[in-house]
Amino acid sequence: MNLTKIENTTPIREFPDIYNGNIGELVSEINRLNQQLSQKDSEIETLKQQFNNALGKIRAEYLAMFEQLKNENSD
Repeated sequence: MNLTKIENTTPIREFPDIYNGNIGELVSEINRLNQQLSQKDSEIETLKQQFNNALGKIRAEYLAMFEQLKNENSD
């Protein structure tokens, strides 16, 4: 980000250009950060889905093993 500092000695005629340039830089940075947040949110959702899928598989395997043990002990 390339912000221009406004000093006490900055001529008033330069203020609008500096101010508008700084605002443009800030808006660009905010947009870039918002895009990064959106990407990270998508990555987090993908990880949550993968975790829940893995957890579901583990539950299914556990239940299958439990049923098998139950059936073996009931014979």
